[in-house]
Amino acid sequence: MTQRAMPTTPRFTIFPIDAGRRDDWDTEGIVLTVDATRHAGKTFEQLHEEVRTQRNVVLEMIATLKPVKPVRSARLGLRRDW
Repeated sequence: MTQRAMPTTPRFTIFPIDAGRRDDWDTEGIVLTVDATRHAGKTFEQLHEEVRTQRNVVLEMIATLKPVKPVRSARLGLRRDW
C-alpha cells in the first residue's frame, strides 16, 4: 500500500469577502428568460405557475440594480422580503 504525501502549501488562497467596502444595491427589475419553443402558446398565468412550481424552467435571470446612496444601515429590519 502506497501513501501519498500531503501538500505543504494550499492550492488556493481564500481572500476575505469584506474588503472594507460598504455597498448597497436596490433591485430595479428582474427579467427571467425561458425557452420560447417549449413555452409557445402558454398564457402568462400558466408560465408563471410553471416557473414557481417546476425546476429548470428559467434559462437566465437578468437583474438590474441601482446603487443606494447613502448606504443604509445593516439592520435586518430594513431588508425587504419578497
